Amino acid sequence: MTLEPIPDKRKAVVVPDVDPEAKWRPYREPLPAGEHPHRPAEGFKLLGKRVPLIDGPSKVSGQAVYTDDIQLPNMLVAKMLHSTRPHARIKAIDATDARNLAGVVDVLTGLELDPTRKFGVLPLTKDEEPLALEKVRFIGDYVAIVAAEDEWTAKEAVRLLKVTYEDLPSYLKPSEGLKPVPEKIHPDIGIDQSNVQKHVDQEFGRPDEAFRAADYSVRRKWKFQGVTHAFTEPHCVIAHYTAAGRLVVWSATQVPHYVHRALAEVTGLPMHRIQVIRPQVGGGFGGKSDPFPFEMATALLAMRTRRPVKLLFDREHSFYSGRGRHPTENEFALAMDRQGNIKALEIEAVIDGGAFASFGIISTYYNGVLSMGPYKVPNFRYRAAASTRTASPRGPCAGTAP
Repeated sequence: MTLEPIPDKRKAVVVPDVDPEAKWRPYREPLPAGEHPHRPAEGFKLLGKRVPLIDGPSKVSGQAVYTDDIQLPNMLVAKMLHSTRPHARIKAIDATDARNLAGVVDVLTGLELDPTRKFGVLPLTKDEEPLALEKVRFIGDYVAIVAAEDEWTAKEAVRLLKVTYEDLPSYLKPSEGLKPVPEKIHPDIGIDQSNVQKHVDQEFGRPDEAFRAADYSVRRKWKFQGVTHAFTEPHCVIAHYTAAGRLVVWSATQVPHYVHRALAEVTGLPMHRIQVIRPQVGGGFGGKSDPFPFEMATALLAMRTRRPVKLLFDREHSFYSGRGRHPTENEFALAMDRQGNIKALEIEAVIDGGAFASFGIISTYYNGVLSMGPYKVPNFRYRAAASTRTASPRGPCAGTAP
């Protein structure tokens, strides 16, 4: 695996340290037994003490309130139609039979939405839509949402929706997106007609010289397949557009502030007219950190119907929508001297970002800059490319780094 340097990379001027070892000496001097420079004279108040969880009693007694526990008067049940194609253009959606089904209150598709109102967890990568506008980008992508008086009617309405697709090239490996492709996953994202959403090229010290002078060096390749969070509570959201024109959203989210901001971008409402409430969350581990399209779609449906709407995913749809840790292809090289000291570290990585950016830019950096851990690494080089592909998006998993 060889990644080319970023085109037109600026040449950095490296100024050598006069005494490279001087900055490390204070950390290598042993401390007197039982002493620590940060230990307060009166002792620690929390470290080493038993600290019970504030919400522990309510959880173990069954009194904790989760999103699905909330019931509002006159509330509708929502279900979503997910794409069965990895990459396809939406030619038409026929919702006639679904709309005519008794008990169906509304059907919303991406073809009815404003294409300019996109969102994303990072300001630099707002590439997501409440529902697929022109094409789907992974199996499980959000195509339409239905609101009905009960769950079974909503499920039947979803089954009655008919979608006409035009299949497009699928990219099943992140490496397939490193070169120019016939049809980009996102028309306005991708370097040089590729599906690469981010290049990283970082270097300090003189790694080439360090490898040439090293007593020992090793180079290996690894693949990480990625993992899912498998949290106990599936995704759930309730949206209510009040008579006063305020949007209230309850969501099993880890970061209500992200949802708040995204709702303002999608609905056009000012932020002071939107309230996001986070009930107890039954596990997340990073998998509920993003603002999700289904949260946006549920809010839009509540605004259209003027009734509260609840969307609860089952386990299958939680897997479709989950954003597990990024799969990666890594090549590592390590140089050491005869005393076992690390002299240089070099990493090249291709990171699978899935269909949307999510936290991809952050993960692309963290994959390299956090790889040194607690060790002194005087010479370092990291090159990486995050590539979108026609698969479920990726995101943080107990932290943002792969």
